[in-house]
Amino acid sequence: MKKRVIFFALLLFGVGAAYAAGEFDGVDNVVKNLDSSVSTTSGSGMRAAMAWAPVLLFFTGLGIAFRQSKKESEQQGDTYKIVITCVVASVLGAFVGILADAVLGRILMGDSMKGLQVVWEYWKSALSAK
Repeated sequence: MKKRVIFFALLLFGVGAAYAAGEFDGVDNVVKNLDSSVSTTSGSGMRAAMAWAPVLLFFTGLGIAFRQSKKESEQQGDTYKIVITCVVASVLGAFVGILADAVLGRILMGDSMKGLQVVWEYWKSALSAK
C-alpha cells in the first residue's frame, strides 16, 4: 500500500515539475485549435443536415406513399390513386422538412427565419448561384 502512495506522490511531483517548467504550454494551443475546428466542423455538418432534411423527407414521403398506395390500388383496382397519394405525400414530406428547419432555427439560433436562411445559403452556394 505504501508503494502505491509513494508512486502516486512521485507521479504528481513529476507532472507538477513538468508543468512548472513550461512543458505543457503547447497543450493549451492544441486544445484551443481543436475547439475551433470542432465547432467549424459541427457547424458545417449541421448546415448540411438542415439543408438536406426537406429533400430526404420528400423522398421518404414518396416512398412510404408509393408502397402504401400500391397495396391499396392492387386491392381496389384504382391506379390513379397511386399518383395522387405520392404527390400529396411528397409535398407534405418537403413541407415537414422545411418546418423542421424552421423549428431547428428557432431552437438553435433564436429565430426561425435564420434556420431557413441557413438552408437558402447552403443551396445557393452549392448551386453556385451568386
